[in-house]
Amino acid sequence: MFRKIYFCLFVLTASSFVYSAFAEKNGDYEVSAAITSNGVLLGKPTLFVISGVDASVQVSGENGYKFSLNVTPSPNNTVLAKSSVKTNSGDINPSLMLEIGKESIVKSDGVELHLLVNKAGS
Repeated sequence: MFRKIYFCLFVLTASSFVYSAFAEKNGDYEVSAAITSNGVLLGKPTLFVISGVDASVQVSGENGYKFSLNVTPSPNNTVLAKSSVKTNSGDINPSLMLEIGKESIVKSDGVELHLLVNKAGS
């Protein structure tokens, strides 16, 4: 029985490494975010996204959230990041022109979003 458990853990671990390498290789941007609601950190997701393609992550529960994002390139080392954050205490939908490699922060109605966009693999 323990062999099956260890084998499943090995397969899950190996799969996560393969997926991570695939996502990094096929994503244009690595987006790191921090989401807070009324001062409580809900999550710090990192997404590898393809330019112009919607990406999202959702976490359920009392401190759950849904974070959606679309990143498109712009001139002068910037990107347009259209995002949406939905929490139990509120929602925000900022569209931001971000400089690659510099963190930006948006706050509204108790919801705070930190975004950092880098080119994937850099």
